[in-house]
Amino acid sequence: MLLINQLTERTLTMSLDRKEILKKLKAFSERTVENGCTESEAMAAAKAMQSLQNKYNLTLTELDIELTEYVNEKMKLGNKVRHPVFGALHGLMMFCEVRIVGKTGGIAIVGQKHKVDNAVYLISTLMSAMELEFLQYKNTWEYDEEINCKNMHPRRVRSNFMNSMAHRLSYRLYDMFKESRKNSQVMANKSSSGTALVVLADNALEAEYRRQYPRLRSSGGRSTGSGSASNAGRAAANRVGLNKGVRSGGAVSGYIGR
Repeated sequence: MLLINQLTERTLTMSLDRKEILKKLKAFSERTVENGCTESEAMAAAKAMQSLQNKYNLTLTELDIELTEYVNEKMKLGNKVRHPVFGALHGLMMFCEVRIVGKTGGIAIVGQKHKVDNAVYLISTLMSAMELEFLQYKNTWEYDEEINCKNMHPRRVRSNFMNSMAHRLSYRLYDMFKESRKNSQVMANKSSSGTALVVLADNALEAEYRRQYPRLRSSGGRSTGSGSASNAGRAAANRVGLNKGVRSGGAVSGYIGR
């Protein structure tokens, strides 16, 4: 027990020391001629910063990651029943680089502020797109056939359509995430620390997510059903145009297109 306590204290001390070193790096980087320092002071600060980077193998980019502030935003997805867009949230949270937790009547989104804004915007837009696509499907002969000939309940038809659409949207968003990571990997290969920083950012987000929800367990997905409504839902998801809605600065841009 004593050994475990000593190791824990040592790890905590190393973590605190690391953050102090990163803060020093940040302070040295701001000591420039443009900020009012003399040339000799700026040169001394640059040498001190280089010395710290070489000694501890740290960069200012790591500082940005390790000192990142996270938010937890609640979002309502319905009243008594959660909206079927919930089925698209696995791919969406990977694409937006956030973590999403199912709550009563809605969800909680954990991540950096501009990325959480991005997720909220995309979820809202996908909900609208799903509702619009289902309204259009209700005007088709396939819908009439399922209701009047196959005697399916309207709620079941809606469920099959919406869950299939959400499931397909999730897959599309996850594929876009993988493509984005592949492009990032190509760029990272040009930098010795690029790949490590991506992993560091992912680990930092996951650690914050687990800190806030230490006992969370994964839950199963909804059934997508089969038949005309399910096929139409998947086809509708393929028609939705997807582009990132919030840039790194948090400004909203276009999202849905056809």
